[in-house]
Amino acid sequence: MDRPREVCSTDRRVREACGVEGDGVRFHEFDRIAAPEPFRDRSRALLDRAVERESLVGEADTAFRPNRAVFDDLSAAHR
Repeated sequence: MDRPREVCSTDRRVREACGVEGDGVRFHEFDRIAAPEPFRDRSRALLDRAVERESLVGEADTAFRPNRAVFDDLSAAHR
């Protein structure tokens, strides 16, 4: 029996708000990880302990800024 595909709430919100499907919203899919919740918990714990957390957050913000702009445009187009 196949396990249901694990998807985070961000993925669902993008699909619903923008009508986007496919590869564009696969960032938060964990279907190849047998136990996604412990994986996410460990990832978050490691990030929480990062010495340069502020730098990491700043870099992530910079990296995701273009993605947010695309989704803002898609959302406005689908209103």
